[in-house]
Amino acid sequence: IPTKPFTFEHRLYRILATTGVLLIFFGLLHIARGYLNQNLHFFDPVEINSLANVYKPSYVAILAISFGLWFILEFIEHVRKETSLLRDFVHGYYGPFISLLISALVMAVLMESQNAPLGLWQYVNAPFGDIKFLGFPVMMYLGWVLQYIFFLSLFRAFTDKESKEIWKGDTIP
Repeated sequence: IPTKPFTFEHRLYRILATTGVLLIFFGLLHIARGYLNQNLHFFDPVEINSLANVYKPSYVAILAISFGLWFILEFIEHVRKETSLLRDFVHGYYGPFISLLISALVMAVLMESQNAPLGLWQYVNAPFGDIKFLGFPVMMYLGWVLQYIFFLSLFRAFTDKESKEIWKGDTIP
C-alpha cells in the first residue's frame, strides 16, 4: 500500500516545476549568450579528434539544465500520482537512490578508466577540475549520477505499468 503524500508535497512539486523551468531557461540563455559573444564554431567535425578551438558550453549551465529537467520530470510523476526518486527519498525509502548512486559511480569509473589512457574526451570546462577522485574530476561523477537520474525519471514519467517494476519503494511493506 503506497504511503499517503505529506501535506507539503504538492507545494514542493509545484516549486520544483517552476524552479526546473527557470533553471532550463537560464541555462539555455547562458549558453546562447556565451556562444553569441565569441567567434568560435559551436562544433567543428573536422577537428573532432583534437582539442579544437570551439565554443565549450558552461558546465554550470549544463548542470542547471540537467537539474531543471529532473525537477520537471518529478513534477510530471507527481501529477500522474506516481512515485518517483524524490518521493521515495522523502518517504524514507532510500533503496532506489542508493542503487542509482552506486551503479552510476561504478559505471563512471569503468567507462572513464577506458578513456583515461586515450584521452578521447576531456573535462576541460568542469568547475573544480583540479579536485580529483580516483584520477577523475569530481564533477564528472556528478554528471554520471545526473545522467542516471534523468534517464530513470524520464522512463518513470512517461511509462505506466513497466515503470511500476522499477520504483516499487513506496509499495514495499
